[in-house]
Amino acid sequence: MESFVSPEQVAERVMEIARRFNLKVSSQDTTLHTYKARVEISRESFVQIYYNTRKNKFLLALVKHNKRLFGFDKLDEKCHEHPEKEPEKHIEKPCSEMNLEKFILKAIKLVKEQSHG
Repeated sequence: MESFVSPEQVAERVMEIARRFNLKVSSQDTTLHTYKARVEISRESFVQIYYNTRKNKFLLALVKHNKRLFGFDKLDEKCHEHPEKEPEKHIEKPCSEMNLEKFILKAIKLVKEQSHG
Protein backbone atom coordinates (compact mmCIF):
# COMPACT_ATOMS: atom_id res chain seq x y z
CA MET A 1 0.00 0.00 0.00
CA GLU A 2 1.03 3.53 -0.56
CA SER A 3 2.46 5.35 2.41
CA PHE A 4 0.59 8.41 3.57
CA VAL A 5 1.44 10.60 6.54
CA SER A 6 -1.90 12.35 6.98
CA PRO A 7 -5.60 12.07 6.16
CA GLU A 8 -5.24 15.22 4.03
CA GLN A 9 -2.63 13.51 1.87
CA VAL A 10 -5.04 10.60 1.24
CA ALA A 11 -7.82 13.08 0.41
CA GLU A 12 -5.60 14.84 -2.15
CA ARG A 13 -4.72 11.51 -3.78
CA VAL A 14 -8.38 10.44 -3.90
CA MET A 15 -9.39 13.71 -5.54
CA GLU A 16 -6.54 13.46 -8.06
CA ILE A 17 -7.57 9.91 -9.07
CA ALA A 18 -11.27 10.88 -9.22
CA ARG A 19 -10.51 13.82 -11.54
CA ARG A 20 -8.29 11.72 -13.78
CA PHE A 21 -10.90 8.97 -14.24
CA ASN A 22 -13.93 11.28 -14.18
CA LEU A 23 -15.38 9.78 -10.99
CA LYS A 24 -17.53 11.52 -8.40
CA VAL A 25 -16.49 11.63 -4.76
CA SER A 26 -19.94 11.50 -3.18
CA SER A 27 -18.87 11.89 0.44
CA GLN A 28 -15.72 12.74 2.36
CA ASP A 29 -14.98 13.14 6.02
CA THR A 30 -11.57 14.14 7.37
CA THR A 31 -10.54 14.41 11.00
CA LEU A 32 -7.15 14.82 12.64
CA HIS A 33 -6.47 11.06 12.35
CA THR A 34 -9.00 9.66 9.86
CA TYR A 35 -10.27 9.97 6.32
CA LYS A 36 -13.41 8.36 4.92
CA ALA A 37 -14.74 8.69 1.40
CA ARG A 38 -16.98 7.15 -1.22
CA VAL A 39 -15.97 7.26 -4.86
CA GLU A 40 -18.85 6.44 -7.18
CA ILE A 41 -18.07 3.88 -9.88
CA SER A 42 -21.65 3.53 -11.14
CA ARG A 43 -25.13 4.42 -9.95
CA GLU A 44 -25.20 1.43 -7.59
CA SER A 45 -21.44 0.85 -6.98
CA PHE A 46 -18.82 2.78 -5.07
CA VAL A 47 -15.38 2.40 -3.54
CA GLN A 48 -15.37 2.93 0.22
CA ILE A 49 -12.06 4.27 1.55
CA TYR A 50 -11.09 4.39 5.22
CA TYR A 51 -7.70 5.56 6.49
CA ASN A 52 -6.69 5.91 10.15
CA THR A 53 -3.21 7.10 11.19
CA ARG A 54 -3.70 6.31 14.87
CA LYS A 55 -4.71 2.66 14.27
CA ASN A 56 -2.50 2.24 11.16
CA LYS A 57 -5.47 1.09 9.04
CA PHE A 58 -6.15 1.54 5.37
CA LEU A 59 -9.30 -0.22 4.15
CA LEU A 60 -10.62 -0.30 0.58
CA ALA A 61 -13.87 -1.94 -0.54
CA LEU A 62 -15.90 -2.08 -3.72
CA VAL A 63 -19.54 -2.00 -2.62
CA LYS A 64 -22.64 -2.66 -4.72
CA HIS A 65 -26.17 -2.59 -3.25
CA ASN A 66 -24.62 -2.30 0.26
CA LYS A 67 -22.64 -5.53 -0.21
CA ARG A 68 -18.85 -5.79 -0.47
CA LEU A 69 -17.79 -7.30 -3.80
CA PHE A 70 -14.04 -6.95 -3.39
CA GLY A 71 -11.70 -5.46 -0.82
CA PHE A 72 -8.16 -4.91 0.34
CA ASP A 73 -7.23 -4.16 3.96
CA LYS A 74 -4.01 -3.00 5.58
CA LEU A 75 -4.01 -3.45 9.34
CA ASP A 76 -0.71 -2.38 10.89
CA GLU A 77 1.86 -4.01 8.60
CA LYS A 78 -0.30 -6.95 7.48
CA CYS A 79 -2.48 -6.92 4.39
CA HIS A 80 -5.23 -9.17 3.13
CA GLU A 81 -7.59 -9.25 0.20
CA HIS A 82 -11.29 -10.00 0.05
CA PRO A 83 -11.39 -11.64 -3.42
CA GLU A 84 -14.18 -10.80 -5.85
CA LYS A 85 -15.40 -14.43 -6.06
CA GLU A 86 -15.60 -14.83 -2.26
CA PRO A 87 -15.47 -11.38 -0.63
CA GLU A 88 -16.10 -12.74 2.87
CA LYS A 89 -12.72 -14.57 2.81
CA HIS A 90 -9.35 -13.17 3.86
CA ILE A 91 -6.35 -14.00 1.67
CA GLU A 92 -3.02 -12.81 3.02
CA LYS A 93 -1.24 -10.65 0.45
CA PRO A 94 1.94 -8.59 0.40
CA CYS A 95 1.03 -4.98 1.06
CA SER A 96 2.94 -3.94 -2.05
CA GLU A 97 0.33 -5.66 -4.25
CA MET A 98 -2.22 -2.85 -3.91
CA ASN A 99 -2.39 0.91 -4.00
CA LEU A 100 -5.28 3.34 -4.21
CA GLU A 101 -5.21 3.90 -7.97
CA LYS A 102 -4.73 0.20 -8.72
CA PHE A 103 -7.70 -0.66 -6.48
CA ILE A 104 -9.99 1.92 -8.10
CA LEU A 105 -8.99 0.74 -11.59
CA LYS A 106 -9.75 -2.87 -10.61
CA ALA A 107 -13.11 -1.74 -9.18
CA ILE A 108 -13.98 0.03 -12.44
CA LYS A 109 -13.05 -3.10 -14.40
CA LEU A 110 -15.14 -5.40 -12.16
CA VAL A 111 -18.20 -3.13 -12.39
CA LYS A 112 -17.87 -2.95 -16.20
CA GLU A 113 -17.52 -6.75 -16.44
CA GLN A 114 -20.62 -7.26 -14.29
CA SER A 115 -22.69 -4.83 -16.31
CA HIS A 116 -21.68 -6.50 -19.59
CA GLY A 117 -21.74 -10.06 -18.25
